[in-house]
Amino acid sequence: MISPTPPQVLISRLQTFLDTIPQAVTPVLATKYATAADITAISSVFPHLIFGENRVQSGLEKQAICGDLPNDWHFIGHLQRNKVKMVCASYRLIQSVDSVRLLDAIHHATPSDHPPQPVLLQINPLDTPTQYGLSESAIQEIMAGRSTWSRVAINGLMGIAPQTSDTELIKKTFKQIRQLYDNLNRHGALLSVLSMGMSNDYRIAIDEGATMIRIGSVIFK
Repeated sequence: MISPTPPQVLISRLQTFLDTIPQAVTPVLATKYATAADITAISSVFPHLIFGENRVQSGLEKQAICGDLPNDWHFIGHLQRNKVKMVCASYRLIQSVDSVRLLDAIHHATPSDHPPQPVLLQINPLDTPTQYGLSESAIQEIMAGRSTWSRVAINGLMGIAPQTSDTELIKKTFKQIRQLYDNLNRHGALLSVLSMGMSNDYRIAIDEGATMIRIGSVIFK
């Protein structure tokens, strides 16, 4: 569903939202519910705001219509390996690397004479069968052998909390992700991005140490 809300209202909502979060936290505005006109208008006021898209084709269409905006784009949705080349060419950061096979595909899709493709490893902290993501042990193994993927720059972790009204479970999930992030850095991982929290739980994520949040419906709905 595309938002019929006038762009000036979206801009006002966004400014109000930005005023409520710490400056140290980087927001990513999910554009799933945004039109190209919305994105262009928002960019004119917030040229440093990051746009995030979770659908490959829709994202490419919006980027083509919007043209050369100053804003960075992040890919934040599930990524199929056969679409990796398109995404690597169009997104500053891929936040949703949820398998070793996808990491392999990104490595091979990135030309050796180009800078490494920045990514985040998506963790499935509760090992939920219906949720995408790597286990803690898989992430630890990847980080131990990260030189295998020399064309990929692993910048941090991304996590999604369960869809539940149980705030304690959400808090526990984010705390677990933060503990892994800190543990990896204690062992020299040099990670700089901890992306967790969306429109319904970003406040909890910030309290638990998120450096980046992904919001959309809080602005567009």
